[in-house]
Amino acid sequence: MDVDSFSALPDIVDSYCSLGRWKRPVAADFYGHDTVSLIDEMDQKGIAEAIVHHSISRLSHPIDGNEQAMKGIKGEPRLHACWSILSKASREYPVFEEYIEDAFRRGVRCFAVFPRFGAYPSGHDTSVREFVRADTFAFLEERRFPVFIDFGADP
Repeated sequence: MDVDSFSALPDIVDSYCSLGRWKRPVAADFYGHDTVSLIDEMDQKGIAEAIVHHSISRLSHPIDGNEQAMKGIKGEPRLHACWSILSKASREYPVFEEYIEDAFRRGVRCFAVFPRFGAYPSGHDTSVREFVRADTFAFLEERRFPVFIDFGADP
């Protein structure tokens, strides 16, 4: 493949990154991105667009983190929100389906869950089984929304 053929490659979209600080450094003295540093890194790496959630939505509370994500991407057409959700059984939403519809109206097109994996509650203290038993994914599937299931180790 010659160098000229690279110009025909499609734009790169980072399908899963985050804004906000993490508990521990991601790299030496780096605890996470704000909007400006994320855009800078995207520019350095040739990434055209990114789908982002906010670290608060994983480390603390999805509803608060989702609002922080929306504030962080405001006015940045290259950044697209991914909202974190809890199981319908969590009773965090007056009506789960309305919460998802509101997300859609606000431009959200994908969602993330951070379930517990075995004895490692690195995300929310909820198992995938609870999401399934509560029928959380059915409405998302019906609407054809992608869902990231992140069993990540230690944020």
